[in-house]
Amino acid sequence: MTEQTPQHSLPPKSGMSKRSRLLLVVSLSLNVLIVMALVGAHFAPDERRAGPPRVKDLGASALFAAIPADEQAGFRASLREKIKTGKRPDRRALRQLNDTLLVALRAEPFDTVAVAKALEATEAARRQQLLIGQEAFVAYLAKMTPEQRQKMADTLEEQFRKGPRGGNKRP
Repeated sequence: MTEQTPQHSLPPKSGMSKRSRLLLVVSLSLNVLIVMALVGAHFAPDERRAGPPRVKDLGASALFAAIPADEQAGFRASLREKIKTGKRPDRRALRQLNDTLLVALRAEPFDTVAVAKALEATEAARRQQLLIGQEAFVAYLAKMTPEQRQKMADTLEEQFRKGPRGGNKRP
């Protein structure tokens, strides 16, 4: 019997340098970390925990909480109106973006470029949603008197020190 020598074939080159692939992997890793932090913050329990406030506690919810209670319903209505007239992705489009990300994550062979593109598209859609809220909030602030804005700034400063719902003060 003759012994056959195994033929080792090298994988085809992708056209990307090692440095480019490394940068892509680092970029993808950072994107995944950011997405995971946002997902974790979104699904975290709302009850108060020890330590400084969470990042999400100092975002849109803090700004909304600083609006006087008797004006919150009006702000919500103006936000809904802005959402209706603004350019925003619909829910089907957002689901499609999520599905695209899941398909890219499960693909074999794994394609880091496809995952990075899916994450970028998802982030762009989320940014668009945040911009709509930001525009509505800035428009709300523009209608306030200087005294009302000062009071809102004081309320926000207090929230930033205490955290939501009157938690422990930071040192």
